[in-house]
Amino acid sequence: MTTCLVGFNFDGFATAAAVDPKRAEAEFRSLAEAELAKVAPSLAKALTNKGLATQPIEMFFLPLPSVSDFRDLFQEKIGWKT
Repeated sequence: MTTCLVGFNFDGFATAAAVDPKRAEAEFRSLAEAELAKVAPSLAKALTNKGLATQPIEMFFLPLPSVSDFRDLFQEKIGWKT
């Protein structure tokens, strides 16, 4: 089994924060699902093109306000960057 973590820039945080707090989680989920539905075909094609269509792969998608900021903070915390 292969496991893959994919972080992606996602502006849904600001959009979800702007709605009624009782609806924010549902709004965020809806926006994230729509974004993932857009990229799913190209991801499936890329996996097929690499001969991985029948390989079991666990994909974890991590929406982030900024992948770059997250990466910099993570590297700083683990001592890769000062």
